[in-house]
Amino acid sequence: MATANKTKSDAAFDFTTLEATIIRACHAAFDDVARTHPNETVCAFALYSDEDAMTVCPSFDLASRRDARLAKKAENVDDVDCYTFETAEWALEAFGAREAFRDICTTVRTHVMQLDDADAASFKAQLFETCIRTLERLRAEGAFDAYPGLLLRFTVSDTDVEAEDEVALMERLNGASPYVEQYRRWMERWADD
Repeated sequence: MATANKTKSDAAFDFTTLEATIIRACHAAFDDVARTHPNETVCAFALYSDEDAMTVCPSFDLASRRDARLAKKAENVDDVDCYTFETAEWALEAFGAREAFRDICTTVRTHVMQLDDADAASFKAQLFETCIRTLERLRAEGAFDAYPGLLLRFTVSDTDVEAEDEVALMERLNGASPYVEQYRRWMERWADD
């Protein structure tokens, strides 16, 4: 998801402020999970958007719920990978800091709806890169230190992406985590089908 050249419309949109807003919303979302699920362990966190770049939403997975899902599907490695990596299968999709993320969605949707196709494509690339940088920054700042082995994802619903790009993004967000190799194998199996 390479960053596109900035257009006039992108220059009018403050991605720096958006990144800071998403960071605050992520912190609030983690606080909400800790408050509402105090005996659970967060094992995965994602930000996701949509093909039209009108949303930014959080998704969490909880270790106990993932373990329960995986126990039911252990005989099928593709199901195990799906339940591990697909945020729509996670325990808490679009959970936490609802008002903050609703405001973020309103901001990006309002802006993108005013753009022509070329500017909308550029905005989308910038928005997605901002979400990815936000996750990287949160990890670098230690926001996830309390969650050893946390899986991080950025996904876009209802879109097809190249497997190699997805694996590169997984590595970018998770470094040397065993999740990267598991994801790579999953993508290779899909490519072979």
